Amino acid sequence: MRVAIVGGAGAIGRRAAALLADQPSVESMVIADLAPVNAAEVASRFGSKATAYWTDFSDPREAREALEGADLALGCLGGRPSLERPIVEAAIDARIPYIGICDDWKVTEEVLEMDPEASEAHTLVVTGAGASPGLTNLMALHASRGLDEVNEIHISWVGSTNSPSGVEAVAHTLKSFGGSARMFVGGGWRFVRAGGAREQVWFPEPVGAVDVATCRHPEPVMLARSFPGVREISVKGSLGVAILQDAMRLASRLGVSRSTLERAGGLPGIETWLPGVGFFGGGPRWSALRVEVRGRRMSAPATVVLGAVDSMQNLAAGPLAAIALAIGRGTVGRGEVGVRTPEEVVEPVEVFQRLANWGIKVARLEPADGVAA
Repeated sequence: MRVAIVGGAGAIGRRAAALLADQPSVESMVIADLAPVNAAEVASRFGSKATAYWTDFSDPREAREALEGADLALGCLGGRPSLERPIVEAAIDARIPYIGICDDWKVTEEVLEMDPEASEAHTLVVTGAGASPGLTNLMALHASRGLDEVNEIHISWVGSTNSPSGVEAVAHTLKSFGGSARMFVGGGWRFVRAGGAREQVWFPEPVGAVDVATCRHPEPVMLARSFPGVREISVKGSLGVAILQDAMRLASRLGVSRSTLERAGGLPGIETWLPGVGFFGGGPRWSALRVEVRGRRMSAPATVVLGAVDSMQNLAAGPLAAIALAIGRGTVGRGEVGVRTPEEVVEPVEVFQRLANWGIKVARLEPADGVAA
């Protein structure tokens, strides 16, 4: 299998490449990125198995060249949602399966609307296949199997700034807390202000209790397709540090974005002051996901909660790589065409088992000391 990894020089792309490079079924990889020097450096880590390619991906024709000769393409430019559609168009034009990690609800809707084009080209596109969305979708599906009826799905994530991708976590949170978020409430759609509805939830140890707030992730748009009877779907996130969380919320409401910081040269500067966040309370050293599914079991109210803790690179790159390998083996997507969400085509247990082999574990959370899970 020949794999093109778009955004392969970023934190998640690099990790996905490392996971795939060890697989005998992966013959070669193209590390395609916006930054030519970075792409070349990452490709050099894998010797003759990888080559580098550079383009800005904004033009589908140029993106198509990056996919030339590939059997499958991975999209790891989640932090740049405006580039997702051109890359999907390029994959459809190339008639190869595409798996992306887009986490913007508006762009996800646009990609889902490309289903007729993908179906006509007999091509499978799996959108939102990273951590959140992606692993969270599969966790929701798996948790739902412990219930007879699903009424509510509540998703939470925390991204650690104490990691190599801390800068990306800050840039991502700026985007997630800006503008309006589309949530599914009372069996219908409602736009709510991103960064609001703050609450404390419990993640698996060693992360523990974290204040989270509504964010712009697309799980409601995706899961409403898979759970037609559900009454409520919400997504909330956090950086795990109250003062930093408040700063991100304020900056988002003032219109500060990733592009604003890049134009001002602010992203590199963030790297210098992130370590100082520890002075204000530190924050978790690990990132985490939590999915709570509420409904009924044997006519009685019941709740199933799943969680996962690891670096955000692993939580996002792991599912992406696992789904890619499953498509390559033919155990996922056989006969499937069109645009799909992970839970529509992937068996959660198969992905969980692959993740466990890589040291990434999804576990059921049980109530402890009278605290509701």
